[in-house]
Amino acid sequence: DQAYRERYEEIPFGLTRRIVLKEDEPGLETFRAESQATWSIIAEHFASDSGLPDASRYDESTWEYTITVMFWDALIQSATHLLDLASREDVKSSLALSSLVEVTAWVELAVANDDKAASNPNVRKNLGVGYMRIVQSKALGPECLLPSVQDVFVEVAGDLSMLNLNEHVWNEKEDGGDCKAWASLRWQFHTQEFLMMDQAKALSDYGQVKAIYDLVVGQVAEKTRTMA
Repeated sequence: DQAYRERYEEIPFGLTRRIVLKEDEPGLETFRAESQATWSIIAEHFASDSGLPDASRYDESTWEYTITVMFWDALIQSATHLLDLASREDVKSSLALSSLVEVTAWVELAVANDDKAASNPNVRKNLGVGYMRIVQSKALGPECLLPSVQDVFVEVAGDLSMLNLNEHVWNEKEDGGDCKAWASLRWQFHTQEFLMMDQAKALSDYGQVKAIYDLVVGQVAEKTRTMA
């Protein structure tokens, strides 16, 4: 009810959610550290149980299918909450930048491994927002080196080691020396995917996202023509 919503907040906590008083809601770095610790424990348990069930082998009536869906949904919810916290920080915040790099890596991992996530317009939109925040960040030095990500899945033995977070993080050798240019391309890719989804067109902020996309892409095209 209204009194409950005014006093309490539900925040992601691993595969579930926990209820806290609004004044006790964890801040950016606290939530990020708690999430890493919680997902490390989850990764260890799944690794010891031969990894995630293969969703392609089970239909929606099975518990195996439900486990896989819950895993990716919870991972995305954790990342989305971290994105919200990071977006409230100053663009000069190095802690916010670290969280943004982590958010995009985790959501990219979900999109690469879960069809439900890949076809969800809100997931694509939020992934685009994460990359745009990286582009806007003023916490990067002249060398433009993005913070590293703690890969809680590769750290454990077993089948979960195939879930490699660092495959979805900027790599200077493979992606070029300009990390912001890379983040901009990732923003463009995922935002374009969002704009092409029929379900996205029913969302209230579709027009706003499209206007920003058209403006930025148009400015880049104009700059390219001017330099030619």
